[in-house]
Amino acid sequence: MAYRRAVSLFSNCGAGDVGYSEAGFRFDVMAELDPRRLEVSLLNHPSATGVPGDLRETWTEVVRAYRKKAGNKRPALLSACPPCQGMSSARSDRGREDDADAGSKDERNLLVVVIARVAQELMPSLVVVENVPAFLTRKVRHPETHEAISAASLLISQLEPEYEVFPLLTDLCDYGVPQTRRRAFLTFVRRDVKGIKLFRAAHRAPFPRPTHSPEQSGDDPVKLGKALRNFRLPSLDAKSAETAAIPSNPLHSVPIWSDRRYAMVAAIPRNSGASAWQNSKCEQCGLGRVCKPEV
Repeated sequence: MAYRRAVSLFSNCGAGDVGYSEAGFRFDVMAELDPRRLEVSLLNHPSATGVPGDLRETWTEVVRAYRKKAGNKRPALLSACPPCQGMSSARSDRGREDDADAGSKDERNLLVVVIARVAQELMPSLVVVENVPAFLTRKVRHPETHEAISAASLLISQLEPEYEVFPLLTDLCDYGVPQTRRRAFLTFVRRDVKGIKLFRAAHRAPFPRPTHSPEQSGDDPVKLGKALRNFRLPSLDAKSAETAAIPSNPLHSVPIWSDRRYAMVAAIPRNSGASAWQNSKCEQCGLGRVCKPEV
């Protein structure tokens, strides 16, 4: 089977790029800040060269590593999932979403600049960027003009001369992931790629139809319990070191939670699909009735 060359930025352990590999892409370079995560990434993608370190300093090394393998041949794909901590709604100290000064306090929110630089050097056919939904709206200061702009808009403005962008906001449970996981995607297609005119004419986007969404004539969503049962592994409990891991299987473990966090999660009604913020237990007064907000 012929493969298509690919480069990965912010690779983490390489798990997010496994799907691309199964679709026929082969990664020549994986770039990750943490050398331990990069080590795992290279086990998942053994043909790749690893580039450790901060991509703001090592992005040129990524370009050199790719060209050492492929010469002037353009990659088919550049995939990137930059850090989301500065944008995630799980952070209570991130400030208002429209506060560009607060958004710029976390320098990771501007790492899309690295993606643009690598893309402009290698000119891949496709650039696919994944992040949390706030990636599309969280305001930061433009690194040159200092205007308020979202990281997504900043990246689009830097790649727009050579690429057409297709945004997508979706829940990955519609594609078979056994959890509610809302994500934002930007897929950039180089303007000279064959077929791009057909997409424009047909008002189509290069995204697959949801496979596990009844509204889209797909299968029912995959429930987490069913997905875990398929592994046939013993149950774990985050309450203590003794119950959170299995010595004979070091990859089968969960983090150990504080008493407060454990209590929050334990209070979620079983099989409800709710989050730790949606429970009916108070630390001071015990169980209570949860009222639905008025519409």
